[in-house]
Amino acid sequence: MEHDLGTGYKIHLDEPVIVSMAAPGETRWGRHQFVRLSRYPEDKILLRFHAGADSVTAYGEDEPAFLSADSGHTWTAYEGEGFPATGSSFAVFNDEFLCVPHAVPFNVKAAGLNLPEPVGTFFSYRNVNLYRADQCAEAIQTHLNRQVCTRWHPETAEWVNEYLSWDSRHRLVWIAQGEEADRVSGTWTEHAPIQLDGELLYADYRASYLMDDESVPQGCGVACMVSMDNGRTWQKRATIVGPNGIPGSASNMTEPVLALDVNKNPVCVIRRADQEQKSLLITFSKDKGQTWEGLRPLDELGPFGVFPSLVSLDCGLLGLSYGRPGVHLTFSLDGTGHSWDKPITILPGDRDLLSTKTDGYTDLIPIGPDEFLLAYTDFETKDEMGRLRKAVLVRRVWISRSTGGVI
Repeated sequence: MEHDLGTGYKIHLDEPVIVSMAAPGETRWGRHQFVRLSRYPEDKILLRFHAGADSVTAYGEDEPAFLSADSGHTWTAYEGEGFPATGSSFAVFNDEFLCVPHAVPFNVKAAGLNLPEPVGTFFSYRNVNLYRADQCAEAIQTHLNRQVCTRWHPETAEWVNEYLSWDSRHRLVWIAQGEEADRVSGTWTEHAPIQLDGELLYADYRASYLMDDESVPQGCGVACMVSMDNGRTWQKRATIVGPNGIPGSASNMTEPVLALDVNKNPVCVIRRADQEQKSLLITFSKDKGQTWEGLRPLDELGPFGVFPSLVSLDCGLLGLSYGRPGVHLTFSLDGTGHSWDKPITILPGDRDLLSTKTDGYTDLIPIGPDEFLLAYTDFETKDEMGRLRKAVLVRRVWISRSTGGVI
């Protein structure tokens, strides 16, 4: 498949590679979904996806894992010795890798503890109560601040368990109601942090904090987290956006992704679709994440978007994928993220049936200066017997000049 952007670039898409298929007849939401790509030691690529219910109660459950040693052409099921059964891996400094597994929620009721009075509440598919972390029992505070992770050391080529610390200053505990009541969830890395001048930067929405004026947020916001010790401790550097970031349009800000633009400045794209479809949001920083500016909805990409993924290519382009409905891919041809080309529809969707065809979750990972992999799910892939099955797919995308060869 080939797309001429009409601006001197051509986008080429190889045929999809089927990494995994769900059992015939599996249609439950959450199973065989939410695919993620990440770097793994020895120049390999790790692919993982969710296998259980889409619920806090399923956090920490084992996830299927696949490895590719040939830039995504082939994939093999993987159970690595010492590697967590959940979570993605990402490269950090000193040729090390880090995996922050999905945290198993702390069960307040099972621990025989009581929660303080909530300091706020908001709605995100269900009612969510907010509590001040410093008013909660010590066991809850420890759960939030001291998290198990696993680090790969190049000297030994082994994964070793350790702990990381996540900023607890002005932190809030959020607990969803219904079947998730009494479950305190931690945080983890959904995308790889970016490396910038000896620091790791990560956009986080799973850890909730008071606003900069110490007021209680009325929904999910996004914080810029920074680590100055190669991922061992993380501090909140700034609020990227609060739930009321766009005047007159309160939204829960979730699923952010960071990348470096062509000038090596951070760009952040954020989901704000919740009970209703809304376009993605974008914002920029010129001071290593201390302040964020240019906040605007990406309405030109469509009035929808979940789990965006950004890829910064050495050839100077930024790529962005997103979905629900469908799966879509677009490019910032000047590499700044301030303007985007007309989206390419990889997989069509239905705005009236958002849970069909695909979950819309996508992920990107570069495999060269002008090529990357795109991962997504297709709920209507035919197997060798012609049956429709949920499938995890990976496609190679590469870029060429329309007036010449590969960039």
